[in-house]
Amino acid sequence: MKKRRKHRRFICNLLTCFFAALFVFSAYMLYKELQPRIAAKKQYEQLAQRAIQPEMKNPICFAYLMERNKDTVAWIQIEDSNINYPIVQGEDNNFYLYNGFDKKTGSGGSIFMDWQNNSSFKDKNTILFGHHMKDGSMFNNLKYFKEQDFAQQHTITIYTPDYIRSYTVFAVCNIKANENYLQISFDKEASFLRYCQKMILRSTIQTNIRLKRTDSILTLSTCDYTQENDRLVIFARLSSCVKVLSH
Repeated sequence: MKKRRKHRRFICNLLTCFFAALFVFSAYMLYKELQPRIAAKKQYEQLAQRAIQPEMKNPICFAYLMERNKDTVAWIQIEDSNINYPIVQGEDNNFYLYNGFDKKTGSGGSIFMDWQNNSSFKDKNTILFGHHMKDGSMFNNLKYFKEQDFAQQHTITIYTPDYIRSYTVFAVCNIKANENYLQISFDKEASFLRYCQKMILRSTIQTNIRLKRTDSILTLSTCDYTQENDRLVIFARLSSCVKVLSH
């Protein structure tokens, strides 16, 4: 009888140690996974606190940003969302997919411009990429544009050292990653309009925006986890461009 009790006690103690060790290991692995995301989020928050100077005509201090990363080309901001980030441009589209603003490897990467684009937003179509992070950071909040009201009531603001540009969304599309849906330049103005019309027809929201041959657009692309291998792509027309003094 005593032997059975000792045996049971031994089994209980063994199981307790096992589950305690499993809990500690799981907690460590969770911390290991989340810590880089938390650090990246904190870094971007601190960056915004230093770079944003609302009392200035150009509220973004590009001198401060350029000191920290010479690949800085702009800043993107969307009201009522978490999208408030610097935009960088690398020599390819891979580096900033995996590296943060500090050029160190991070799960959230950066918001970055297509390497083939003119960094001054002078192309017919300027393309920006960003991860859809589950913690709500980076381009996660682009999903808000799936709602008709949000898309109609919110614009996308792009700050550069000399200009403040405002873009109005005209199409929101779910596109497979293997589709050739990104185009920067167009051989004819008519082909540009056909491209935009194609996206309008695919759009999940409806707008009354009519594009002209002289228009230029902004494309924001991120992952969409509602379907496998999908991309959520926001198309917006340049609606205003105001020259400002840089600082």
